[in-house]
Amino acid sequence: TVEQVAGAFLFGREKVIPEMFQGILEDIQKSKINCPTLIYYLERHIEVDGGEHSHLALACLEAVCGNDEKKWQDAINVGVKSLQLREKLWDSVKNNIQFLH
Repeated sequence: TVEQVAGAFLFGREKVIPEMFQGILEDIQKSKINCPTLIYYLERHIEVDGGEHSHLALACLEAVCGNDEKKWQDAINVGVKSLQLREKLWDSVKNNIQFLH
């Protein structure tokens, strides 16, 4: 449904990426790794996703769900599932990186 797509987008991407990328950026800066293109990419996503995009995604979800509690719950449920899948993806990446070392 539209509310599920909007929920996955807001809760599974726009609300988590800025904070996630901020942590990565801080680790890169602490390590003094020279990767200006990656740093620019992360900073740009933090700026855009943390600002305009997250506000627009929330406004979209509010417009789609209105006062319908079932639509809100469907959006939240899919958002939670999106986060669980994102965690599974990154856990797999981590495990494969460790395997290579």
